[in-house]
Amino acid sequence: MAHTINLAVRKGLSERSVATAVSRLKAAAQHFKHSPTDSYLLESKQKLLGLKPVQLINDCPTRWNSTYHMICGAADQQAPVAAVIMEKKVSSLELSSVEWTLMEKVKDVLKPFKVATQALSMEDFPTASGPSPAARYGPNKDAFLLLNTASYLDPCFQRLVCLDEEWRQAVRDRVQRELVDLSRRQVQRM
Repeated sequence: MAHTINLAVRKGLSERSVATAVSRLKAAAQHFKHSPTDSYLLESKQKLLGLKPVQLINDCPTRWNSTYHMICGAADQQAPVAAVIMEKKVSSLELSSVEWTLMEKVKDVLKPFKVATQALSMEDFPTASGPSPAARYGPNKDAFLLLNTASYLDPCFQRLVCLDEEWRQAVRDRVQRELVDLSRRQVQRM
């Protein structure tokens, strides 16, 4: 399944307008990595704008998630990156406002794929530690909560690493309510 996700994402990223913008982001990341002067200038612009000084992330062609991370990092650093590119007059690295908007949309489209890929390829935890996060987008949220509650009750899987904090808390709250109800019923029987 992860391979199919990878193929689908790679196909989407190969769309001409997306590929052009991604290649410019990649070139910008490489430029700042190999130019200490421009890298220092980027850091000073980041500080000036009150941003945490970070290097741009470069992607790895065999790992589409790295493209997602590159886009996210560049989107967060759009203003300082654009300022340095304009100041240094490196027009080949400049993304138009349309391309930046496109990158924001691509980032939003890729996020569910990233979540699914993480769930399928966990190294530290078994993938059975919770139902697939994709099920969350299904029509039956009660079934999703029930399946995750069952996973939570199993000591091997109770960390629910596939879920975001909101869902983990919903599962914990449900179990807590069930335990309180169960203890009340036990007291009433006595």
